Amino acid sequence: MSDLYLVEVFPVEILNIIWAMLPLRTQATATKVDVVANYARLLDGIPDLDKYVRYLIRNSHDTAFLFTLVLEHRAVHWARLGRWRALVGPDTRSFTDYLSYLAWFAREQRKPKCSLALSEVRERYEATKILPTRKKTNGCKNNGRNSRKQWEV
Repeated sequence: MSDLYLVEVFPVEILNIIWAMLPLRTQATATKVDVVANYARLLDGIPDLDKYVRYLIRNSHDTAFLFTLVLEHRAVHWARLGRWRALVGPDTRSFTDYLSYLAWFAREQRKPKCSLALSEVRERYEATKILPTRKKTNGCKNNGRNSRKQWEV
């Protein structure tokens, strides 16, 4: 007897009550449709998203679908970030933005699925790189006590 048989035996009202009592993480990972619908809320609960993204790239044979979801959810934000510096071994490398860093990391890990997804997203969001405009003001905001030039954003 399969577990799906029990789903057919119970009334829909009871199944809805049971479904409402399940934790969000369980609901979000039940089916692929649920994962797509709830993944943005799950990402907000991850404390270190950079580590999670690198984990997804390293394990892309299992997690390529999840990596594309993270990319779709955060790509605009990452495209608008400025320079990104990463500690690579004993050296610090500088990248034009976080997406460039992820593309480099995927190449270093030899993960073609992630590299392909990143290249598609980078092409799509290349035009969204909007850096904040700065205007130069004379003096500073603390009543002229400091004569250095200040930058306002």
